[in-house]
Amino acid sequence: MNCSDDARMGTVFNGAIHWSAFRHDVNMNVIVAFDLAERTISEVPVLIDFETDFNFSELWVHGESLW
Repeated sequence: MNCSDDARMGTVFNGAIHWSAFRHDVNMNVIVAFDLAERTISEVPVLIDFETDFNFSELWVHGESLW
């Protein structure tokens, strides 16, 4: 799995740090989240409509959403 250019840079949202990443084993963009309270890691597939620009974007918090 590859994270963005600076793997140390994450976005905090809802008590977790989020990173954009690419899963080479399944050829898919994902968002990886580390929950700070539970100390667990999870991943969410990126919507198909968002994938075209995903490699050139960062994650942002907008209101109550992660973009």
